[in-house]
Amino acid sequence: MSETRETMSEMKTETGGLDFKPIRVNGGLCGGEVIHPSARSLGKIQVTRFTDDGVVAGHEEYSNLTEALMDRWQMVEHPVSRLACGNEIKIIDAWEFATFNHPDKDKLVNTRYVYVSLLRPLWGVMVDGTKSTDRTETIGVLYRDEVLPVEKLISLSLVPVSVQAIREFIEEAFVAPHKTGEKTE
Repeated sequence: MSETRETMSEMKTETGGLDFKPIRVNGGLCGGEVIHPSARSLGKIQVTRFTDDGVVAGHEEYSNLTEALMDRWQMVEHPVSRLACGNEIKIIDAWEFATFNHPDKDKLVNTRYVYVSLLRPLWGVMVDGTKSTDRTETIGVLYRDEVLPVEKLISLSLVPVSVQAIREFIEEAFVAPHKTGEKTE
């Protein structure tokens, strides 16, 4: 029994201190993917793809959980992900119009943290940053130099758009709760 515990302990160390249950993506075992520590390469994260019948269709390995989630965070069960899922084109179109038709477009293009609200423009919302809208003026875009915490994204119904905003969202929503020694609910 102590040998099993040592092996599990070593695996936690080798996976960057992560101790997590597999994460289901887009349904998981039937036509989706499962993210889990790699059984083949210690310290790597594996994404296993399944057919609609639940048969393994292949896998990819990543150096860490953040990288594994970068292209699939919209399909993981989370309130922010649910807003983004299926709306990717609408989100990018809104960002593109709001950015390139804004008087400060040269500054906004390089903003680290960009978020979109599909539910409303953000003019009256009490949050710091530069605000803009899409062509219909029904979708809000927020540009900030500092990251917004996940709880703020949820309460304001914001979706991260910029690479840095997405990375920070993944780190806080999915990686941090699974760090060894941290309590999860």
